[in-house]
Amino acid sequence: MIRLIKMFIIILTLLTFQITSYAKAYFASKVEMIKKADIIAIVDIINVENTETKSEHWTYGQKVTAKVDEILKGKPSKDITIYGKEDFICAQCLFKNGKFLLFLKYDKNLLVGSNWSFSIRPIKDKSVEWYKKDGKSIFELEYVPLDNVVQEIKSKIKE
Repeated sequence: MIRLIKMFIIILTLLTFQITSYAKAYFASKVEMIKKADIIAIVDIINVENTETKSEHWTYGQKVTAKVDEILKGKPSKDITIYGKEDFICAQCLFKNGKFLLFLKYDKNLLVGSNWSFSIRPIKDKSVEWYKKDGKSIFELEYVPLDNVVQEIKSKIKE
C-alpha cells in the first residue's frame, strides 16, 4: 500500500510539472524577435475573418489579409495571408485592420506571428509602439518614431 501511495505521489508530481511547462508563453527579447523572424514588414491589414485552420502547433481562429508596404526582412509577396488567434489561452496574436509593423514566421506553410502579441506593433501617424528605451522589462512599451525603429531593426539584421 505504501508503494502504491508513493507511485501515486510521483505520478501526480510529474503531471503537475508537465502541465506547468505547457501553461506559460515565452516572450522573446527585442533582438531575439528580430533575429528569429522569417519576415519583418510594414503592412496594411485590410481584412480579418474567422477561420478554423489547423497547423503543426495550433489551430488558428483568424485569417488575415494584408498588403505589404515595406519589407525589412524576408521576401513576402505584396499581398500576404497571416493566421492568428491561436488556441493557446496564455498568449495569442489578435489582429485587427490598420497599419502595423509585423514580425512573422512560418508554422509549416502558414505565416503567423513570431512573438505572440509582440509580433504586432501598431503604427499611428509616423510612430510605432516599441520597447521603452530605458524600460526595465520587455513589457514596457511606448510610441517612438517609425523611422528610428526601422533603422534599429535593419542594424540588428546586419549584425
